[in-house]
Amino acid sequence: MARKKNSSETPSRHVNRNAQQDKTGRGKVKDRHGSRTQSGTELVMSERAVNNEDYKLDWFKPTESQKEIIYSMCTNTCTIISASSGTGKSTSVIWQALKELKKGNYKKIMFIKTAVESCDDSIGFLPNDADSKLKPHFEASRGIFMQFMSEAKLNMEEKRGRIEFKIPNFIQGATFDDTLMILDEMQQVSPAILKLILERVGKGSSVAVLGDKKQRYAFKKREDGFSFLVNMVTDVDDEGRYSNVDSIGYVEIPASENMRSEFSRLIVGLYEEKL
Repeated sequence: MARKKNSSETPSRHVNRNAQQDKTGRGKVKDRHGSRTQSGTELVMSERAVNNEDYKLDWFKPTESQKEIIYSMCTNTCTIISASSGTGKSTSVIWQALKELKKGNYKKIMFIKTAVESCDDSIGFLPNDADSKLKPHFEASRGIFMQFMSEAKLNMEEKRGRIEFKIPNFIQGATFDDTLMILDEMQQVSPAILKLILERVGKGSSVAVLGDKKQRYAFKKREDGFSFLVNMVTDVDDEGRYSNVDSIGYVEIPASENMRSEFSRLIVGLYEEKL
């Protein structure tokens, strides 16, 4: 006769259906729900820490020429900066833009730069979506922002729409109010494209236009929109070039103020004499 199964030998189900034992069916019971809750709590705490993280602006001390950029950004709707490589023009503009964003004078910073193809590695043939294709083109620019904040802070600011990275193709038809727009490497765009970008400037917004006519590396040569704009809104006298349009400031920094290295300053100076 078959032995009657003792009820005590019948395995019982744990009251928590989300619980899970180890692979042997024995040992400590793991609560998957509790684990997810803990992970969620840690994520929230991490996001709060990043949110409370402040910009690191105190270390940057602008030179006299860089102070001219900052003064113009504070007093003009548009500031045009013509400066050689290594003079810190992008760093100065981004530093001042972050100060303005922190004060609440603008809702966001929009950094616009064309996707320059300096050789035959056309982005149209690179894999993945548009964001993945364009990410390498903004890597150096994001690096400047990360001199003033952590990568996590920058990612959060992008997620919230307070800092944006765009190319001209992605802004057609839009209007940007309460935005500080930074247009970098504008010698690489045509006059028509630069006009298109500047027309997007809306109410409560301002714009900084950065360029260097000596830095033209595009594989497909375009007409220099930056030089076209400079020639249109400036005049030259015995003291140099100056803006002839109200609300537009012009700042020029020579190659001699290249701070990257002595060799970089030498190379820039040599090429400026020939190009």
